[in-house]
Amino acid sequence: MFERRLHPVTENHLRELVAHHAPGPCLSLYVAPPPEPLEAPRLVARAAMERAREALEDVGTPGAASLLDALETPLREALGTRPEASVAAFVARDESGAGGCFTRVIVLPEPTEDLALVGARFHVAPLLRYVPGESYHVLAIGLGGGALHLATRWGIVPEEADIDRPLEDVLGHELSEPQLNAHSTSPRPGDPSSAAAFHGHGEGAPEERKREARKYFRELDRRVKAALGDDARPIVLVGQEHLAALYRDASHLADRIVAVVAKEPSAFESVEALRREAWEAYAQAEGDEPRRRLEEAPRDAVATDAAEVVRAAMDGRVAHFFLTRGARRFGRWEPGTREVRFDESPPRSERELFGEAATKAWEMGAMVHVLDPEQMPADQPIAATLRY
Repeated sequence: MFERRLHPVTENHLRELVAHHAPGPCLSLYVAPPPEPLEAPRLVARAAMERAREALEDVGTPGAASLLDALETPLREALGTRPEASVAAFVARDESGAGGCFTRVIVLPEPTEDLALVGARFHVAPLLRYVPGESYHVLAIGLGGGALHLATRWGIVPEEADIDRPLEDVLGHELSEPQLNAHSTSPRPGDPSSAAAFHGHGEGAPEERKREARKYFRELDRRVKAALGDDARPIVLVGQEHLAALYRDASHLADRIVAVVAKEPSAFESVEALRREAWEAYAQAEGDEPRRRLEEAPRDAVATDAAEVVRAAMDGRVAHFFLTRGARRFGRWEPGTREVRFDESPPRSERELFGEAATKAWEMGAMVHVLDPEQMPADQPIAATLRY
């Protein structure tokens, strides 16, 4: 369950689709969210099914009606559950040849474009954007306790860390001032508790408050360190600016904290909102990783010519494959002569060479980066760093 919440598309999803060899055409259908939020899911499904029918008819698919029948119900259900979402749907004959259908529907975490392709294989290149990649911890802290999560760009799940107790419970009799009262927030997003505030009296109260907070954070840090064990993934720290600074100063994990979101955790309306801001901070801290990979690679290990990139991917020579999201080129790959020809081939999935090359690179162990245009490390729709 946690893997699905972290990764909308798992490696198992992708391997199953890539490995499917149907006795007939494979339909890949990508459905964009409706232009109007209140548009009925049944209307979106009807339009998507019409595109699917046209794509199957264009290649003269025998028994197209049975494929559409197998797809319609799961597609409608997915759109009905998440009417604002994009959906990727796949249908083909069952490999057994017994007359059944293989059908998979995946809800995507961001908008996609409408697309219907039919061919000998499923068109899975757009899904490569969502397969498991970098992950990191999100540590939300306050004087009311902490919360630890594991996150990716697309999802977030809680982790066990035993850090949810407030300062007064953890330090108890060790508190130096009996009259010091703490009203502490919960570290949970959406908790309506008020912001943490201390009310001290007498000379030096602010310094006493800092000393108590550092002592408390050292204990939280000890528990976080124990919970993480050998896990060396980076940490995004979330908390009020002055408390985050105190925690970082007290922490044995300070070198792992790559970014700070200076915000009271309970101010987030949901865990999803926490994930979004943590990802933005993490991505900014990590910098322009794709461009850095291309710039740091030896000159003879970089390919930006489209035909050269496709050829290297088919040969299994790619280390990192960069594909502009939505970029497609139809054509032919001739394994015998290793010739790449871009032309006006029929829009079949196995003729979409950018997608085929990206999928082949992934199958051969390359890291595939499906990026928005402004993130591409080269002024080309595809690029690659090469193993040899």
